Amino acid sequence: MFSDEVHFNDQALRHQLAEVVKGRTRFLENLIRKGQAEGVVRDDVEPANLALTFLGMIQARVLTWSLSGRKTGLKEEGEDLWKAFRTMVES
Repeated sequence: MFSDEVHFNDQALRHQLAEVVKGRTRFLENLIRKGQAEGVVRDDVEPANLALTFLGMIQARVLTWSLSGRKTGLKEEGEDLWKAFRTMVES
């Protein structure tokens, strides 16, 4: 996602990645809307913002894990991050 190929050199790859991200964002937005309708997700936050925040936290976690030499347990770190996100969005 951070390579020069995606951002500067390969328009087809950039388009393909954009479509993947758009699809995942759309899926998450729909899931969040469903949670809001069921009263389990806060309804005072725009679903698109929550979806983008969720994707961003995963990307940031993987990036910091990789830059640290992959010395820690990504699964455990992800679980801790999920708990924090869940606490922020629960109704």
